[in-house]
Amino acid sequence: MLVYCLKLIIHMAATSSLLVIVASFGVDSAGSLSPPPVDYGGPRSSPFRGRRRPAAPQSVGLPKPTLTLEPQSSIILPGENYSLSCHFPLTRCSVELYTHFKVRVMTKTDVNYTAVFRFSATQTSKGPGTYNCKYQKFFETNMTWAYSPISDPVQFSITDELPKPSVSIEPATGLVTVGDRVHINCTTSYPSQISHLYREHGGRSIDTHNVSDSMRTIIFTIKEVDPMDGGAYSCSVSKAVLGKTYESPRSNFVEFNVTDELPKPTISVEPATRVLTVGERVNINCTSSHRSHISNLYREQGQPTYSYNMSEFERSIIFTIKELTPQDAGAYSCSFVKAVKGAEYESPRSDIVTFNVTEKLPRATISVDPASGVVSRGKPIRLTCIGAILPSGGRFYFYRDDDKKGTLDVSGNFHAASFIVNDMVNTGKWNYTCGYARIVQQIAYHAPRSIAVEVTVAEFNGTSNTFPTRLCLSAILLLGIVLVLGME
Repeated sequence: MLVYCLKLIIHMAATSSLLVIVASFGVDSAGSLSPPPVDYGGPRSSPFRGRRRPAAPQSVGLPKPTLTLEPQSSIILPGENYSLSCHFPLTRCSVELYTHFKVRVMTKTDVNYTAVFRFSATQTSKGPGTYNCKYQKFFETNMTWAYSPISDPVQFSITDELPKPSVSIEPATGLVTVGDRVHINCTTSYPSQISHLYREHGGRSIDTHNVSDSMRTIIFTIKEVDPMDGGAYSCSVSKAVLGKTYESPRSNFVEFNVTDELPKPTISVEPATRVLTVGERVNINCTSSHRSHISNLYREQGQPTYSYNMSEFERSIIFTIKELTPQDAGAYSCSFVKAVKGAEYESPRSDIVTFNVTEKLPRATISVDPASGVVSRGKPIRLTCIGAILPSGGRFYFYRDDDKKGTLDVSGNFHAASFIVNDMVNTGKWNYTCGYARIVQQIAYHAPRSIAVEVTVAEFNGTSNTFPTRLCLSAILLLGIVLVLGME
């Protein structure tokens, strides 16, 4: 009995001690233990009286990061290295990379602005993947953690199958003229190193381009096409990784046809009146919408009269026929010729243009100085003849009362010649006329003689004569050509 009482006393004492310890910690509303309050020196009933309670840590939103993939492609080949970069506008951050939005793959700490996660694709890692990133930062000024939202996803697949490229053709109509060029554009979403061009279902490519990884469209150019080049074409892309070459499926086909009929040229003539005088020139303008090597000018239905070798950039040719004679008049047409791979292709001839050449020249005109036509005996007069002499040259004539008194041969463009008559010693009246002739291909074509001007010589009035009294057939230049005549 005594022993039992002693055990009961000891048990009660231990229980009382445990209750005292539990009471010293206190119990919160959730039933968990909480530490005893801190004694700040004030009354126990109000430990924070007179000062602000310390703030609890809070979450602050950060800007949303951006995740990028390098290389920029939806396909990664086995053996290729690739990287995912998480971009954000802060320093000293912790960055986490996730797959499928929730599985954390890697973490980087104390990173400034960009966290780069590098990987190498393997055969065992083939398949689609979706990746996101987020970051967090601790601000020591207010002892606060801040967290970003998760980035938009980046999706790609690790596979040994390259995507099928697309193909297009220029010109889009697929109709090409012989000698022109065709552009076949091969476009891929994968940064390949090599692009191939195939014809029909051939096993070997007819053209291959090595390109940089940054190019997505490769242009194959077929120059100087002929009818044998027409047909269906496709393309593919390929890339070599660790000694193994991966090639995409071939694209769909594009087709073009080559016509050997060159377009009919257009033709025009200058002057538009198409009526010319002997010795003039005519310009015949022949124009094509396609590049050619030769342009021919035909007269009537005969052989080419003129041929012109064209440069690569010329589309229009001007044929100039100089020093026309009546025999040059008639109907003209033109054509263009292309030389392609040893064969010549000629366009249809243009429409016909015609022009006439007349021997009837404009009538000469004559004027006298002084304009009144009256001079004092012993004083000179100036006679000016106007006529159109062309670069081939010609001749001026002066007449008094139908007697030829002066002739002047000229070369080049001369439109007037002046004659000075200084032997007017006899009083009376005389009629003066002039004419001219064009010399074209050694033949002189005469214009109608001018209308006469009347010159009257009156009695000498005593005024001095400033000209020499006897100058026979001396010539000086005055607005053209001046011929000084001494006439008895």
